[in-house]
Amino acid sequence: MLPLINVVFLLLVFFMLAGQLTRPQPFAAEPPPARGGVAVDAAATVVLLGADGRLAVDESPVARERLTDHVAGLRAARAHAGVVVRADRAAAGADLLEVLEALAAARVERVALMTRALP
Repeated sequence: MLPLINVVFLLLVFFMLAGQLTRPQPFAAEPPPARGGVAVDAAATVVLLGADGRLAVDESPVARERLTDHVAGLRAARAHAGVVVRADRAAAGADLLEVLEALAAARVERVALMTRALP
């Protein structure tokens, strides 16, 4: 019979290897702080905008010129879900404006900007 510590250790190793607490992101994008906010739909498409201008849609890197087509294709599958833009706080305002214009061209009606809550 196995000692209990061995069983606990095996369970710990199993869950560390099998489990995943968060989905990995292609690059870091720390949103700016804000005092207020509302919850968004969990089915919303997430657009990441990095400080260096890189883009990703739902954890998949996307070229800037393909953003409109990519989001339009996703919206066909999730017609009623909105889009959440998670822009890094150091991202250029012009880059954010380009992303918003691309979303407008893809006929996205509901767009939210992700922020992090202030303590």
